[in-house]
Amino acid sequence: MKQEVKVSFYLKRNETKKDGKSPVMARLSIGKFSETIFSAKMTVPADLWASGRATGKSHTSNEINRQLDEIRASCSTTIYTIYKETGSAKWTFVASILPLILGFVVCFITTQIWNLF
Repeated sequence: MKQEVKVSFYLKRNETKKDGKSPVMARLSIGKFSETIFSAKMTVPADLWASGRATGKSHTSNEINRQLDEIRASCSTTIYTIYKETGSAKWTFVASILPLILGFVVCFITTQIWNLF
């Protein structure tokens, strides 16, 4: 059973800052049923963005696209390695989603403790 790993990027335009930059979000899809969304930890001028990449040949556009390519390569190779070593789409899904769930739990617990004081 072959699982296709896709990483795509989009701007979160509803959170555009005053300087005209929007946060870049990444969508990691494994097969048809597994998908997770996370922040790429970068902001991009909205006028430079088209079809999941920065447009133009400026230094800024090239640097943004280089960073996006690094994220895409990291996600793809990590997920592929897990799938290749386990041979199971189920365990690949668990290994992909578990850190996300753990992050939510830690944030929730931290917030609850913080609210006590």
